[in-house]
Parts: sequence; C-alpha cells; structure tokens
Amino acid sequence: MAAALDGVRVLELLPTRHGAYATRMLADMGARVTVVEPPASSALAQARFEHELDRITYHSRKESVVLDIEREEALGALGALERLAAEADVVVRSVGEELAERLGIDEERLRAVNGPLVYAVCSGFGPRGPLAEAPGADLAAQAAGGYMARSGFEGDPPLPAGAAIASSTGAMYLCSGILAGLVRAGRSGVGGRVDVSLYGAQIGIQSWELDSQSVRGVVSPRIGRGHPDISDYTLCHVFEAKDGWITLAGMGSPRWEALCDLLGLAELKGQFMPYGDRSKWVVTMGDVLEILGEHFLLRTRAEWLEAFERVGVTAGSAQTHAEILGEAQARTNGYVTEMAHPTLGAITVVGSPYVFGGEPTTTPPAPPPPGADTERRLQEVGVSADEIAALRAKGVLG
Repeated sequence: MAAALDGVRVLELLPTRHGAYATRMLADMGARVTVVEPPASSALAQARFEHELDRITYHSRKESVVLDIEREEALGALGALERLAAEADVVVRSVGEELAERLGIDEERLRAVNGPLVYAVCSGFGPRGPLAEAPGADLAAQAAGGYMARSGFEGDPPLPAGAAIASSTGAMYLCSGILAGLVRAGRSGVGGRVDVSLYGAQIGIQSWELDSQSVRGVVSPRIGRGHPDISDYTLCHVFEAKDGWITLAGMGSPRWEALCDLLGLAELKGQFMPYGDRSKWVVTMGDVLEILGEHFLLRTRAEWLEAFERVGVTAGSAQTHAEILGEAQARTNGYVTEMAHPTLGAITVVGSPYVFGGEPTTTPPAPPPPGADTERRLQEVGVSADEIAALRAKGVLG
C-alpha cells in the first residue's frame, strides 16, 4: 500500500528544528522532502547550530541540496531554487519576512512560479505585531508562552520543560496546517499560506489552562505534583513507589472506589469523593495524598501497574529516557527503533508516532550528508549540466 502522502513534494528552505521536525513528520507519512541548506561557510550556516544529532532526528527520509542563496553573486541559484519550488506542493520557510524578501524566497516570489503552492512559515512570535521579525528559540517561547511559569513548585524560579516542547509542538501545529493546506489545494487548486509560531504553539497547547484562568478568574498554582486546575478536587498526581514514581489520573468515582478496595481503605471511600461536593469531604486532599503515599512506597512500579490494570485504575510509570528506549511497548509500535548509520553503526533512535493500517512506520534510514542530492535534484528540475558547473565554480553549490 502506498504511503499516505506518496507523491507529495515538499521543499524545505533553510531549516530550523521547528520546521525540520514538521517536514520530518511529512516524510514519515510518505512525502518527498528536499531540504535546501546553506554551505557550511556561509553566514546563514554560521548563524545556525546544527550537529549530527540534529540530522539524525530531523533529516532522515529527506534529500539534501546545498545551495548558497544568500550571496549576491549567486543570483543564478535563484533560478535553480525557483525550479525546485515550481515542482513542489509545499514550501516550508524558517526565516523572517524581511530576510525572505531579500533572498527571494518570499511568498510572492515563489507563488509567481507555482500558484497552487502551500506556503508554510515558521516563526518565533507570529506574522503580525511588533515581534513579527523577532528571532525565536524554544526556551524563549516556553517563557513567553507562560509554560515555564506553571512548571515546578511554588517558590521555584520559572522552569522549562524537560524537552524542546515549543519546537516540537510548533512542528506538530505546522504539520497539521500543511495537511489542511494540501486538502484545500486538492479541492480548490489554491493551497494558501499557513503561519505557525513557537509562541502561538505554546498558547495553543495550554488552551484549557488559559481558558480556565480567563473564565474562572482564578490564578492557578504551579503544577507541582499534579495538574493545577484539577488536582485540588480529584486525584491527578505523582506518587513515589518503591523503585521510582507512578501517576494516578482520571479518578472518577468508580475508579476511586476500586483503588480504595485495592488498598484496603474502605472507610476512605465515604470520606473523600473525587469530583464530588467538597463540602462533604471528611478528609482533605492533603490527607488523601499522605495516606496514599504511605501505601505506594510498599511496592514497585511494575507491581502497582499490574494491580491497577487488574481493577481498572488509570495509572502510569514515570519512566526515564533509558527505560523508554528499551521498552517493548515503544518498540513494537515503532516509536523507538534502530537506524543503520554509516559512521555510528546500529543506533537506537525515535521512530514515528504514526501507525497506519496497523503497521508501524518503516525504520528511518540514515540522514543524507549535506549536499548529497544537490546535482541529481537540480537535474531533475531541469537545471543543465553547464548551469550546475557554473554554479559550482562560483561556490554556490555544495
């Protein structure tokens, strides 16, 4: 069976992690992604930070073209670039509007050669307003988006997430926006433009929490050991077990009663009712957390999870990265897999979260070295051997 996006052609220009992960997801779904990278000696390359890990994570399943579109003497490269854009269904841009116009990769320029194009833009803070041209970074977006102010315990400084959550969620929103653009292009012949910012992504993933404060007019506390908007009236917390930490959530009345029966706490069932009328509570949430905490220290995480599953209690283990990389559940679904790398050998990497037709996404190949596909891709879009030779002589191609 053909991949979901088989036949879709994506051109990625001057990638950042935000855009590169979005296009990696499109590649996982079967799109043909060509990434245009600056030569290592160029000013644009010097302004970026990328190492082999970035290539492994973000550039697998892609083709690489090294093309210096920044230098004034490289204007011939724009002809090559326009030919790549003319055949694309999607263009993804990761630089600001002013720089895009200077480089000739702005929407107007590229839509002149490809009207139906889905033109996707990654930014730090969105296409409008005083910060439209401000550079973006994952940590800056987590801070500006309020995420850091919610993490940790009361009295802590603002704390970032333990992952590049702004870049990753920004990529997910960008990917879904691109898919919507492709549907629109298929129906109307015009893909349109989609802008997704790191800042906007942080606001988007906190829609419930921000709406809660706006509607209720209550400033929620720091997240601490549980979700601040619900953990004061139901169990949504982290608890220490004998060998690590476990979580409890989704604790409606039937599950609460099942948990009390499992722990031999029958009297607690009538003293505390999750989601119920708190005026009828006999014990406080603090009392409940202390009682449960004493019990959970008596068994290992695996023992608790087996017991919880048996009685229908929603729970999880707070796993380390090392545990995830070796876990059977992650591997059988293709979330974690092996990559054959030309210099590192067989390495364990994150696969794809997508499972189409019940089958995990195929194992990702090693990413191409920068410029590995330059000449072939340019020839495919009609750049002649003489033109390629001239561009290479000018130092425009890599």
